[in-house]
Amino acid sequence: MLSYDDPLLYLYSGHRGNYLPMLPRWWYAEDHAKIVNAYRDLGAYCKSRGLSYVYFTTEDMSRETGEDDRKAIEQLVRSSAALTPLYTAGIGTVYQIGARSQVVAGVR
Repeated sequence: MLSYDDPLLYLYSGHRGNYLPMLPRWWYAEDHAKIVNAYRDLGAYCKSRGLSYVYFTTEDMSRETGEDDRKAIEQLVRSSAALTPLYTAGIGTVYQIGARSQVVAGVR
């Protein structure tokens, strides 16, 4: 499972996570395009690492990006044709890598 806070994912669920790193040079260079584009093809990134799920929250990226970049990344994740929302609760959604379907609050 890809998650922004993979240590917390493990502590709360016992499942190992994988993190998509933001390169510090992008932040220092204020290269907003590279920061956002890191999440542009999340499905391919996950498939290349053998990951089947993504856990994404509205607070992800808030430590490493500005508000505009965070919102752009959130929009990319929400609109990705490669991610199927399975479950949403509070600020988080679990997506499966695969065909797009409609998100339902609670259990799908």
